[in-house]
Amino acid sequence: MVASARMGRLRLLLVVLGALAAGAARADVVFSDGKKTSPTVGVVPGTCFAQTEFAGVLANAKNPTGARALIDFMLTEKFQADIPLQMYVYPAVTGTPLPTVFRDFAPPPDESFSMTPEQIGENRRAWQDEWTDIVLR
Repeated sequence: MVASARMGRLRLLLVVLGALAAGAARADVVFSDGKKTSPTVGVVPGTCFAQTEFAGVLANAKNPTGARALIDFMLTEKFQADIPLQMYVYPAVTGTPLPTVFRDFAPPPDESFSMTPEQIGENRRAWQDEWTDIVLR
């Protein structure tokens, strides 16, 4: 049982680290002030979590016109092109040119680790407790 719990913790840790490493590989080069031409961190295949982020206008928004204007701005070419080196994520608009450091050091994974919202909801507290135990040991 101890070995099984450790393997579960290791898998959880690798999934989180895989997602972080995808951004870290790019950040490692970008923030080296030209000292690095390749990252010293990498991505463990099969550990990247497919995370989707959303933006929208709430039904009862106090300023729906302003909210729509913000969404429209976020979908502009200029904003989308700036996302990779600000948020270390891929742009939402297909065809947005990627910075060289993304093309060179952060190819999209062949497959991503994913689960249903129900699985996340059912396990969130246990995973947070495990993560806290691992990190704060």
